[in-house]
Amino acid sequence: MEAEYTIEVPKHASNTSENNSESRMADRLCDASNHYEQGTLPKSCHQEALSLSNTAEYFVGTQTNIPAPAERVYTWIEEMPDLEDASDSEDEDSDDEDKGSTHFDRTPQPLHPATPPPPPWWDDEMPSLADVSDGEDSDYEDEDKSYKKPPSKPAFPTPRASPPPPFAAPVPHPTGSNDPDELYTLDDDDYYVFDESEDDENHTPFQEIRDPEGHSDPDDGDEEEATFTSRKGVFVFPPTLEEAESAFKDITRILKPPRAKGQGYKDPGLDRVTTVRLEGIRMFLGTYVRFEKANPGHRGNWTKASEETVAVRCEKKNHAVKLREWARAFIDDREEIPENKYGRGSKSAIDDEDFAQEIHLHLQGIGKYVKAEDIVRYCEKPHVLARLKRTKTISLATARRWMEKMGYRWKKNFRGQYVDGHERKDVVEYRQNVFLPAMKAFEERLRQWSEEHGWDLPPTMWRAIVIWFHDESTFYAHDRRQSAWYHKNATPTPYRKGEGLSLMVADFVSADHGWLRSPDGKESARVVFRAGVRREGYFTCEDILEQVRRALFILADHFSNEDHVFVYDNATTHLKRADEALSATKMPKGPSKTLETNFGVLVNVLGPDGKPRRDEDGKYLKKKIPMRNGKFADGTVQEFYFPEGHPLAGLFKGMALILTERGYDVSRKKVQCGKSFANCPEGATDCCCRRMLYSKPDFVAEEPLLRTLCESHGVPVLFLPKFHCELNFIEQCWGYAKRRYRLLPESSKEEDLERNVLASLEEVPLISMRRFATRSLRFMDAYRKNLNGAQAAWAAKKYRGHRTIPDRILVELEKANI
Repeated sequence: MEAEYTIEVPKHASNTSENNSESRMADRLCDASNHYEQGTLPKSCHQEALSLSNTAEYFVGTQTNIPAPAERVYTWIEEMPDLEDASDSEDEDSDDEDKGSTHFDRTPQPLHPATPPPPPWWDDEMPSLADVSDGEDSDYEDEDKSYKKPPSKPAFPTPRASPPPPFAAPVPHPTGSNDPDELYTLDDDDYYVFDESEDDENHTPFQEIRDPEGHSDPDDGDEEEATFTSRKGVFVFPPTLEEAESAFKDITRILKPPRAKGQGYKDPGLDRVTTVRLEGIRMFLGTYVRFEKANPGHRGNWTKASEETVAVRCEKKNHAVKLREWARAFIDDREEIPENKYGRGSKSAIDDEDFAQEIHLHLQGIGKYVKAEDIVRYCEKPHVLARLKRTKTISLATARRWMEKMGYRWKKNFRGQYVDGHERKDVVEYRQNVFLPAMKAFEERLRQWSEEHGWDLPPTMWRAIVIWFHDESTFYAHDRRQSAWYHKNATPTPYRKGEGLSLMVADFVSADHGWLRSPDGKESARVVFRAGVRREGYFTCEDILEQVRRALFILADHFSNEDHVFVYDNATTHLKRADEALSATKMPKGPSKTLETNFGVLVNVLGPDGKPRRDEDGKYLKKKIPMRNGKFADGTVQEFYFPEGHPLAGLFKGMALILTERGYDVSRKKVQCGKSFANCPEGATDCCCRRMLYSKPDFVAEEPLLRTLCESHGVPVLFLPKFHCELNFIEQCWGYAKRRYRLLPESSKEEDLERNVLASLEEVPLISMRRFATRSLRFMDAYRKNLNGAQAAWAAKKYRGHRTIPDRILVELEKANI
């Protein structure tokens, strides 16, 4: 046992000399620190000297006064838990002895500035401090005498044993308790509140750790690491290795988002402060993963990793706490990113929603082509200056920033999804109730890509359905690439005026086979048409029917082992009915008066070659033919023209008489509500004569010629909803081909134009066609989930490469404020 030690406790100075006493106290604490650093202290006193040295460094380094009286020094030391109780078992101490000396962390522990702990008083001549015990028999003698400590057990098991890690300096309770007997100590990871009422001889604070389920496990020891939060009164384990690795990968993707094609990374679009914070979290998580792999489950890995990260990044030591907070928040929720809030205190005038709305209305009133100078002029008005509390208008640069904040961008406005009519009620009704259910029935038998089978049918299907999308597109001779890198001294290049000659191409495409052609490529359904009055005229319904006949023959000869479906858009040439088909759109209410003015259907006069004939002015020649007869409800024929022998033989009966013969009273019915069916009441079918006939079964049953022809060959036909080009993936095939076409030399002759167009169409790869088809299916699935056009476009872009949209899309749209 080492010799007893003595601590001299001088009388406390009066209040008038308190500052001088505190200054002398700081000086003598520094002397104790120097003794420790020079190695002149007894080995058994290292623990006390280290704590005092840390305390001295803290107070002197921060130039903070020491308000506590010196008499409380020894009480403070006695109230600390016994060193042996706070350390590991004796076996572990012996293990430490074998491994070598333990490294002492002399980092000063931060103390609360309001109520710092009383520091010990060290005499100039340092006696040997032999032991530190937890005896309860200590008392004070007279203040002018020295206090002698009775002998007690040594602080360490053997003189050779390495001392345990130093205790953290006690700090006040976070809730603001003034109880001097309640210590608030810092462990490796976070906070734990220790109460003196607990019997620290029988159990230590670490034995009171409970599992997340609430069960006590006294055998955990150092195998389980806990992080304590005094605010919630619960502990939180450090993240697992798997959680840390997953968060590390996710934060790497945020900092280095990969490009859609090729190597390299995209700009993450983060400001400098946010980027630095994310890089710190990423480095911290990587260091923690390294520690966990090297020493799994070791207590202190989490805190040690943050401290090492802070040291490497030359940050302040308390920044390690922030790193741990940010990392935990990111692991719990990937949306929790430490944002940069600097500079957000001040607000611009444009942040006022009412004022921004006024500027929006002002710009809308100007028209399509607005500019930043329009905002400058608007702010010149006296009432605007008074509202902004300015004496002069804003600058042009400020106006540009305002326009960017309001969502305006200076760019070329590319063509996108149709807006006018896209969400019109009748269009949406047809899309949701007719087109999408029909496509859903076909999709179950479509070939799909899978890692196991490649591009093939689902295992439960035995016969595939191939959906062929049809469309027309026009290429122009002078359509060339306009954007490129030009030298600043380059002279402008002359270019041809106008678009030049045109060449129209009509074709079918599918995700299974690409362009519709025979396997050897000798037969094709593609039509190359030279549109124009003085060329081949215009693409009519007869041309459409001729092309589909050729397509049907190719399918029957080469693809008879599959079922096929044709999909067309809502062009009038595709929806044309037979010339004599029933239609109420132009019928008069009363009977015709003369044969010259008799109601009939105007059709084109065909020449010997089957093409429509034109007059000298280039207009089509027309002739009038009678409309087909209708049918009563029982299926019998109803004549629309007066029969022979009638005074008005051959003349049209009129809508009123036709409805009367069907049993309706139309004496008080108008011919039509307004100028079109749009003026009819919503859902009405008997508001006017024209609407009544239009709704009758024999009129509704009239089918387009295209559908009648295809269904006669066993091929169904679907018509796309109006204004929904995003559902026809051949549109993207045209775009791909035109991009390749614009890179070719200019087509000066018509032969060059056709050769370049056909070569460009052949460059569209099948894999791209399948990606385009997947995009269209993704839009269809979005509409099935009741998304509108703008929402479907956002979802299709976010979930690129997927055939369907996840069910959580509505929640994501709400988060994105779309």
